[in-house]
Amino acid sequence: MKLFFDIRRILFTAFFLFIVIISFGQKPQSIFKWFGFEDTDSFRLTKPLRFYDILCSKTGEHKFSSTFGLIRDKGLQIELLLYAGSDNETKRQLRNYAGEDGIKSMFESPAKIVFFAAHDNRIFWQPSDDGGIGFSPFQFPPTDKPDLKVSKIWIDSESDIYIGTCDGDLYYIKRGGAMSAYDGKLDSAGNFIVTKGEKLIRRIPLWPHALICAIEQDPVNKNILWIGTDAGLFSFDKTTMLGKNILKSKERLTITQIEADSTGNLWLSTLENGMAYFNNRTSSVNFFNGKRVYPIKTFCRKSINEFFVGLVDSIPAIFNTSTGNYTFIQDSIFKKTADSTSDIKLDGFGNLLVVKGGGLFYTDYYKESKRYAKVPLEKKAYAPFITEIMVMGIPYRAEGNPRGLKSIRLKHNQNSLTIDYSLMELIDKKNVQFAWMVEGYVNEWVVPPVSGTSIIPANLNELTPGKYIFRLKAKVGDEPWRAEEARLEIIIVPPLWQLWWFWAGVIVVVSSIVYLIVKLRVRSVRRTERLKASYQK
Repeated sequence: MKLFFDIRRILFTAFFLFIVIISFGQKPQSIFKWFGFEDTDSFRLTKPLRFYDILCSKTGEHKFSSTFGLIRDKGLQIELLLYAGSDNETKRQLRNYAGEDGIKSMFESPAKIVFFAAHDNRIFWQPSDDGGIGFSPFQFPPTDKPDLKVSKIWIDSESDIYIGTCDGDLYYIKRGGAMSAYDGKLDSAGNFIVTKGEKLIRRIPLWPHALICAIEQDPVNKNILWIGTDAGLFSFDKTTMLGKNILKSKERLTITQIEADSTGNLWLSTLENGMAYFNNRTSSVNFFNGKRVYPIKTFCRKSINEFFVGLVDSIPAIFNTSTGNYTFIQDSIFKKTADSTSDIKLDGFGNLLVVKGGGLFYTDYYKESKRYAKVPLEKKAYAPFITEIMVMGIPYRAEGNPRGLKSIRLKHNQNSLTIDYSLMELIDKKNVQFAWMVEGYVNEWVVPPVSGTSIIPANLNELTPGKYIFRLKAKVGDEPWRAEEARLEIIIVPPLWQLWWFWAGVIVVVSSIVYLIVKLRVRSVRRTERLKASYQK
């Protein structure tokens, strides 16, 4: 009996040791993926690509500020918006401010236009779903303060623009984010001078030499803004155009991010005291310091009582508002960059994006939190989109980027196409299904098989002259096919000899020639008859 017991204990111990060895031998699971420095080889960049800040658009796209200016991401396809000027003089005057390092702040207007402050503090705009830049319809920095330094740009629900500076002043442009007709010209130094439709800028002093870091609109009273600075918390009333110091502190207090709840109370992140809760009714604040104070650059909501937080000197974490505790998000892939989280955002699809040590990390592990995303998505964001069109094996670039094309027109000998496509929330490619059809060519849905992480393109071969409509739909997992589709009109122009007016012209020309020949023949016969008649006389 004792021998049997010893054998059983030995077997149990051996099994336990086997499990431990296997566990230690396994590579730690990573829920994050990253767009890192080794992924930039295809861009042939002249310097390292480092990310700074994240902007989640209601279109489903993302924009990032980086060492190469603004970077656009659609469906996890990174696109560098580099300068493509036609000559050196144009490049000197019309620099690509969206493609240069040092973008200080950016924000999306209700009209889906991203306004951003460039490295020299000028304000430009760019469509949320496109590249290029536009000059703003207002003069900033003002001519009387050309050395102003921008620290924050923000736009409220009424498209009013607010520009925070490093000297404690807030600048207000009423309806600055609502585009209207304006005109201007470039001076010899490349500065844009508004000559028509200029929008006025108003200066609101807050606190001398204060750094404005965060702005948030009060959900109860839309006329009230909350402003976080390195000198505490301020409020601004649009009706009186006055600012007020709300949260005074004997020691330095840098408020880096603000989120207002439905009652008008505020959650704050600070560099000196971690997360904090401000009660608007009592004007009191509660700091959640715990055993250690974490300097927090930014945060976004995860659930009703949790926030994702970006720690200046560490990996990202989850802050619990009920307990005041921080739970660090452990992931082996975070070892690739330094422990410094500069931004963290949850988009409308539930993708969590993190900028840490200059690298961009992303995951859909927290997709159940998507209802708490700060920026809600429009319906168009759920539609698939075309990423590339190959015509006879050559990329189609006649009308710029194929992503936004509605129609293409091709010659009769350009009648074989390959169309690549994607979906915005394409993190888990194995769970996405596409279907396409071409009205006039394939009049029923073609459902390509799911092939691992690759997407099988649509091949359209030897299209005869005519008009076709390419339609594309998608679904994720077990959901029904989405109603939102991508459409592309394809027009194959027939050759000259297949056009009705060509043959009409041929008939006219041939008829004219025949008529001329007959006319000349008749004239010749009459002349001959007249000669014969003259001889007979």
